[in-house]
Amino acid sequence: MMRIMKKLVLGGLCAAFALSALGCLSLNSNDASDFIKRGNKYYAKGEYDRAIEDYTQAIRLNPMSTLAYNGRGGSYSQKGDYNTAIEDYTQAITHDPNNVYAYINRGWAYISISDYDLAIVDFTQAVAQSDHLWDTNRAYLGRGRAYHLKKEYDRAIADYTQAIAMRSSMVDGYYLRGLSYHAIGEYDSAILDFTEALKRDPKYALAYANRGNVYYKKGDYAGARADYERALKLDPNLTEPQEKLEELKNEGR
Repeated sequence: MMRIMKKLVLGGLCAAFALSALGCLSLNSNDASDFIKRGNKYYAKGEYDRAIEDYTQAIRLNPMSTLAYNGRGGSYSQKGDYNTAIEDYTQAITHDPNNVYAYINRGWAYISISDYDLAIVDFTQAVAQSDHLWDTNRAYLGRGRAYHLKKEYDRAIADYTQAIAMRSSMVDGYYLRGLSYHAIGEYDSAILDFTEALKRDPKYALAYANRGNVYYKKGDYAGARADYERALKLDPNLTEPQEKLEELKNEGR
């Protein structure tokens, strides 16, 4: 799910500060926003340790900065340190209980440590508080993922459907709903959703891989093989399509 999470954890930071070329900061700068801007740029470049340093400096200068806590939490999440990320998101919420980004980001961090109930609480809070389509859409997406992981697939599908209704161009909503349809054996619906995801992003390797899994379950081995091969062409590191192709070969299909 890292593909989805990386798009979400940055939240509204890019909206606040443009990601232009890295600039130079004076060592004597006392403006927290300068460090937040540079931290955002480091984050966008994948230089998470440097981003953390800048967000930390911003917090020293302005301990109430929810942007800095959100940014640092996002950087820790990208490094896989989800518990520290949760601490930062919690600080952001403490300073601003209406900070929808922090609830969404903390919800995804909770998912990453398999605390699905707390994730659902956070995403539900975000849905209740959000007055922006982008935020509400992602809150439904996150809550749907938490429900899916709890095996409450009908609730997951309902949330993904809400997210898709708000933004029909949203690739991940179709992909995730496809996973839930697959889980409950509604294979035709799953294929339709993976296909919709691929229409919007033809390079979505996991959508090909999982559509291949559904074709395999339906006994359409030619369709499965074609999708596994497409998935591997896009991402040769995917292991499941490799294993499935080997199974098909061994089974003479």
